[in-house]
Formats: sequence, C-alpha cells, structure tokens
Amino acid sequence: MELTTPELKFLMRLLAHPDYRASLSRLSPNAKTSAAQRERLCRQLSQKGLVDYSQEISRFALSPAGRTFLGLDHHNLLVTPDELLTLKSAAKGSLTPEQIHSRVAIQTRQRLIGTLAERKLVKITKIQIQAAWLTTQGQTFLRHHYSPYGHAQALTLTMLGDYLKFIRQAATHSLNPS
Repeated sequence: MELTTPELKFLMRLLAHPDYRASLSRLSPNAKTSAAQRERLCRQLSQKGLVDYSQEISRFALSPAGRTFLGLDHHNLLVTPDELLTLKSAAKGSLTPEQIHSRVAIQTRQRLIGTLAERKLVKITKIQIQAAWLTTQGQTFLRHHYSPYGHAQALTLTMLGDYLKFIRQAATHSLNPS
C-alpha cells in the first residue's frame, strides 16, 4: 500500500499522541493544512483501514417531511418533547446543535438529531470529524509492512523520533510480554 506524503505525515502526527489518538485539529501535516484537508486525509486513511475516527453532526435542517409534521397535531403522534423542541428549533432554518432550544439537554442533542434524521424529519447538512486514532491494522502496517522510499524533505526529525519510539515500543513488548 502506498501513502502520499500528507498521509504519512498525518500518521506520524498520530504517533506523537497517547494511544495514537488525538483531536483532528492536532493532526495537521503542516501549518497550512486546512480543516477540510485534514478531514479528507483522515477519511482516505480510514478507507485504507489505517485510521478510524469519531464524528459529530455540526449542522442540520428541517426536511420537507419535518415541515409537514410540524403542521400536524403532534399530541397524538409519537414524538418526545425534546424531539418536538428540536424540530421547532429547526423550523427557523439550518442550525447547529448548540442552537437547539435550551430545554433540550446538551448531551442528548447528537442522539436526537440522529434519530430525527433516521425518521427523515431533519436532514444532516454537515458532519465534522472530532478525533482520529490509529487502528490495529494501521499499527501493524507501520510496524511490519510500511517501507518508505524516495525523499520527502517535509518530514521532521521529531516525526522520525516518534516513529522510532513507536517501533521500539513494539519491540519492547514482544521481548517482554507481560
């Protein structure tokens, strides 16, 4: 499997964090990498099985079915009070989870939006990756199968040091299984 230089740098940045896991904002291959580029790299590496990630709904809107639903008598329909408040909040236009009515608990908003999206009452318009981590397959690939070639001047000695520490930890664990 071949890696582009930005993909390799993304993986090297992951190696610098505990448990090879970090928020996406901390995984910039370089200072000029945009958030959209980081998300694209993360998704590409995920498709290769090297990285996995968590994501969060960051923007949603009322769907046509949701608009129709709000025009109906909701007292007899299967909808919770929090779902109804979420739908009424979305009636004003596209919004973020933070803009949902304050009576809806912050920790339940992602789940509520997801449930309403499954029922086609809202449409999710933007999802953001929150954190990424190196998968077991990614660790195996970097330890046993990755063979760099060519010259990439963009890699730093710190990245090389993180990679060496990663390799040494694997060697230490194989010599001293606990």
